[in-house]
Amino acid sequence: MSERYLKYKQYRNIAIDVSDTKDEKKVKLILNTSIRNLGELVVLIGPNNVGKSNILRSLNSLNQATLSTKLDKPSFYEYDKAEPEICLVYNENKYKCSYFINEKTNYYEHNLNGENIETKITVPQLVEKIIEFGILILNHYLEELSHENRNHDYQYGRNISQLIINAQNAISFFQNISDFNKYILHIDENDNVMFDLKGEMSTAVPTTYEAYLYLVKSGKYQWIKEKVDSSDEHIIGDEYISIRKMFANLISADVHISNIFTEKYGFNIVPKVYEFIEPNFNINNLTSRIDNDILPTNCFNIFFKNIILDKFKIDKDKINSIYEKEKSGSYPGSLRKLEAEINEKLIEVSKDFNAIYNKNKSKYKFSIEVSESKFSFAITSDNEVISLARQSEGFKWFFSFYFDFLITNNIKKGDIILIDEAGSKLHPQGCVELRKFLKKFALDNEVTIVIATHSPFMISNDHLDELRIIKQNKNSLDIINRFTVDEFDSSDSNVTKNILDALTVQKHVIFNPENTIIFVEGITDYCYLTAFKKLLNQDNVYFLPFQGVAGPEKILSELSNIMKNPVCLVDGDEAGSEFASKAKEKDIKCYSLKEAGSTFKDIEDLFSKEMREKFKLDSKKFNNAVQFKNAVENENIKVDEKTRKNFEKVFSLITRES
Repeated sequence: MSERYLKYKQYRNIAIDVSDTKDEKKVKLILNTSIRNLGELVVLIGPNNVGKSNILRSLNSLNQATLSTKLDKPSFYEYDKAEPEICLVYNENKYKCSYFINEKTNYYEHNLNGENIETKITVPQLVEKIIEFGILILNHYLEELSHENRNHDYQYGRNISQLIINAQNAISFFQNISDFNKYILHIDENDNVMFDLKGEMSTAVPTTYEAYLYLVKSGKYQWIKEKVDSSDEHIIGDEYISIRKMFANLISADVHISNIFTEKYGFNIVPKVYEFIEPNFNINNLTSRIDNDILPTNCFNIFFKNIILDKFKIDKDKINSIYEKEKSGSYPGSLRKLEAEINEKLIEVSKDFNAIYNKNKSKYKFSIEVSESKFSFAITSDNEVISLARQSEGFKWFFSFYFDFLITNNIKKGDIILIDEAGSKLHPQGCVELRKFLKKFALDNEVTIVIATHSPFMISNDHLDELRIIKQNKNSLDIINRFTVDEFDSSDSNVTKNILDALTVQKHVIFNPENTIIFVEGITDYCYLTAFKKLLNQDNVYFLPFQGVAGPEKILSELSNIMKNPVCLVDGDEAGSEFASKAKEKDIKCYSLKEAGSTFKDIEDLFSKEMREKFKLDSKKFNNAVQFKNAVENENIKVDEKTRKNFEKVFSLITRES
């Protein structure tokens, strides 16, 4: 069993009663069904005002040091003494690592084969001291720097130092990213420490905790420690000795856990969380003007920096050299060649954009015009230049999401992306293509994308495993992670009811009555069959899971209410045979796996021994089934011939009378 999930205690309207936390499945949100393969799309659905946005806020709190004393408590009088807490948990076999955040602190708990480590950081007090300590060393370093070039690097360095001091008082690092960049444009890019500072602080959040993350968790603690160890004692001063000890203690435990985790899994234990907010893209960002006194690449705004330098990987020295040659007249036409190189790469960007927004019709094309005075981003439609400001709200939403969010953020493995009201401004087909894109982006980049939506077009019948259904339960809410109702209401076998209630739509909106729909026995069966549906190009059949075959009379009655002439597929075991017999009495079509093969007792029997062992399918776990399905969808595995032929037999059975 391997998974990453967020667990709640008395957070807003989630897990209000402490007793609820004893039943972990009610108070946790499964983010990933494996720690080894993190790519996942999580779709939150539920009625208005049920608490989907609270779940998104809780994930965003992973960027913070503590929870809010006022905002994050349950808003009920009897819970005024509640102590809200969220916990990010990594669980794999005998390894478990948890990261806790509450009103007072954040800390890790780590257990690996009996080795227990715990570190509690009292953030509000310790952070101030760490920042103060970091500023002292940074200023000392800048003083050394100033001796080399007092009129150049020192002034800009002092401005950086002042920004960190402002962070200590919870003042914004910067009002505007481009204004901030002006302070540090001339830092010597050969100085790795100062250049890293420029890059990392450009994406910082204006909080004291972000300064803490910068100075400690980004790895700069090693640099600071080296500076301390190499400095004379009088530079530190007696008043900083205690800070030095606290700093060392924090590093020894905190970093030890982080290092163990990172070495084991290859990503940070505390993910960076990116939230896409309503478009705030300024059309002025589509132009960067070149100052003759400044290196051209230092004139790039964030939009051009992220496209040209980060996404396209065009070397900045190469660009600066081309400009120098063009200005000198020694290589005329160099800028045209640079422009052609950039626009060759933009062809693929245009294809990706159209594939999602315009369903593969090559309507929109993007290009960058390069001149001695500016870089300009142009949009054309049907060979006519168009203005972004005059486009539909849906177009501007997706343009901002694609160019101002996905491309411009340095999203890494393990990170989390949040989107509220996903697809609300897109047409139905646009929603369908957006869901496909988000899924592929998540799988390709091993990130987790969590969306909250009311749009039925953001739900795929073949990917109901992505759903997390949010249900009201008195004052609190329940999170259905596996969309199987037995966890919450064993009297109801109708899995569709929770989906339809969450979206407040009728079933024909989700399930096309013209399609062949087959009810299958359980969530793992659903995952395997929808995976092979794609692999075998069986586009005209859909599957819906019902939970178990116990009590066939009630289940068959419920299925008849969902579909006029329901069709079922059950295991070839004794319970499945009894269910099929009852179905026949009611004149309901019910296939058994043993009809496709006499040895097919349950669906795992369709897999070869090698595939069962590789994906641990004999455990019959939901997580393993999802991981297999994701691997098939992302073409990361080759299904062997034996397994493929066995599933072909099943599809031949269930589609022969369709």
